[in-house]
Amino acid sequence: MAITLKDVGDRVRAARKNQGLTQIELSKKCGLCIQAIRVIEQGNTCISIKNLIKISAALGKRLVIFFDEM
Repeated sequence: MAITLKDVGDRVRAARKNQGLTQIELSKKCGLCIQAIRVIEQGNTCISIKNLIKISAALGKRLVIFFDEM
């Protein structure tokens, strides 16, 4: 089964919430605007690897968590 943008967004949201961060806090930590975080979590945009790396670093997670099949 293929990983969708919605799946990636759901995993970003779950990782953020597990860290106890708001979308605003995550946006500040990773250097992306709040609107970018929102549309990524909603699965409404194609996220670049560069921005996904920023998010994973801000969350202290390995990039692969967003792509592993569950």
